[in-house]
Amino acid sequence: MRGLPPFAPLKAFFAAAETGRFRLAAEMLGLTESAVSHQVRRLEEHLGAALFERHGRSLRLSPAGARYHQAIRPAFLAIRSATEEFSAAPQRRVTLTLPSSIAAFWLMPRLSRWQELHLEIDLQIVATNRLVDLAREQLDLGLRYGGGVWRGYEVLRLMSEQYFPVVAAEFLARHKNVDAVELLGRSRIIANALHPDEWTEWCAAHGLEPPRRQSMIGLSSAEMVVPAILNGIGIGMGRRPIIDPLLESGRLVPLFGARQLENAAYYLVWPEGRQLLRPVKSVIEWLTAEARSSEMTRIDAAKGGAGKKAPRKKERSR
Repeated sequence: MRGLPPFAPLKAFFAAAETGRFRLAAEMLGLTESAVSHQVRRLEEHLGAALFERHGRSLRLSPAGARYHQAIRPAFLAIRSATEEFSAAPQRRVTLTLPSSIAAFWLMPRLSRWQELHLEIDLQIVATNRLVDLAREQLDLGLRYGGGVWRGYEVLRLMSEQYFPVVAAEFLARHKNVDAVELLGRSRIIANALHPDEWTEWCAAHGLEPPRRQSMIGLSSAEMVVPAILNGIGIGMGRRPIIDPLLESGRLVPLFGARQLENAAYYLVWPEGRQLLRPVKSVIEWLTAEARSSEMTRIDAAKGGAGKKAPRKKERSR
């Protein structure tokens, strides 16, 4: 009977299996890449089986390695959760990563409410548009945009995204006697390079001709699109919940009222199997409440708008 393997090789194997790279495992463990490789070989010798298939720089679990990783993973996750739970110093800081646009336009206006409710918790915001590995970078929560499936993560749907043409209130006031369809056809159109098909999709769904390419100005992200709309450059596609505070304040107005489309959504994520401590749960509860409030505001606002209706798409005869 071989008994328990040495813990250092076991830990090196687990880190390599989780990250898929000896280099990333070395960064996680504070070792050199060669040290991790050496520890994994020690475990392979102990077990009498190859745990990885190596092809140059490529690293892949062997069938035996995949079975072993699946068997020991719950134990490692339990050790990590128990360590966090019995940590001598109670957690005060919670780290949240999210896309820059949702951070700037939706989260920032709400942070004062968070501070009033939870002075005891230090909420650290990491705004970035790259896909962050929460476990490797030791972050607590992520707010992600997409379809809601990310391997290795627990997922909580927070709020849907809706998009529709919007204009600055001042821009609309200057053209108050112009029909919305006519205004769309003769105005400068602001396009978001991150969503190249948004105008084609929205117009097709509402029976309108898409704007001419020569009438468009292309900008790289919502952080540029929203200020351009506010400054009266033209008509842009607004995306809720990013523009919710601007709709609530009246600075932006839907050009066609409630004629909107839903696409992807925003989700809270955290590493699968991680035990959530009370401060992290408080952040999740607060974000969920804010998202619910934002959704209710959207329902109310959908009854208003610029008062100019887009023609409904003609239904085919049956």
